[in-house]
Amino acid sequence: MIIQKASCTLALAAVLLSHQPALAETTLRIAMTASDIPTATGLPNNGFEGMRFLGYPIFEGLVLWDLTRTDQLAALRPGLAEKWEQDPADNKTWIFHLRRGVKFHDGTDFNADAVIWNLDRYFNSESPQFEPPSSAMSRARVPVMGSYKKIDDETVAITTTKPASYFPYMAVYLLFTSPASFEKAGKDWAKVATLPAAGTGRSTSPGSCRGRRRILRAGGATGTPPGRRKSTMSC
Repeated sequence: MIIQKASCTLALAAVLLSHQPALAETTLRIAMTASDIPTATGLPNNGFEGMRFLGYPIFEGLVLWDLTRTDQLAALRPGLAEKWEQDPADNKTWIFHLRRGVKFHDGTDFNADAVIWNLDRYFNSESPQFEPPSSAMSRARVPVMGSYKKIDDETVAITTTKPASYFPYMAVYLLFTSPASFEKAGKDWAKVATLPAAGTGRSTSPGSCRGRRRILRAGGATGTPPGRRKSTMSC
């Protein structure tokens, strides 16, 4: 009799457990092929896994991938530039018209000066903000970069070393961070990594955490689609 009752109890428990709401599990785990948590200083290390997890969610480029479709290859869409075109008088020069009213996560303005400052970080070894690791990645991804200049507060011109109709496809790899965060960190990129990330993307990050963790929070400088949640990266 005791065995029969125990069997009935176990059977009932199994039925109840099988009807638990599907929302009981709220954690989505995604593996990444990286040696460590990527940096969040504007151009992440750890290759394209760094770009995928701590690049595009937090920071933006003048041009971005359109990732709204899963049934076709990604095309380009406007990022921090609302439009761009080749200079009619020089097929090596691209004119980028910047979005207006954009602010970094730290509240400072995104404008042409910020674009030139970030490009100097990557391509001008004489600039105070020059960072060799980011420069090496940027030069490898954009080998045709020649020169660049500010036309006005909302327009920049970038000239390549040779005509390159595909240059916008390279521009997606140049992400922009707030110059003010570099100043706040005492002009030390290692210290910038410990501060809240200051991009313009749809997610924010409050800074590095002990235990090799990095937190992403929905709700960035340019708005966040409904349904986004906080996520944590650890290794």
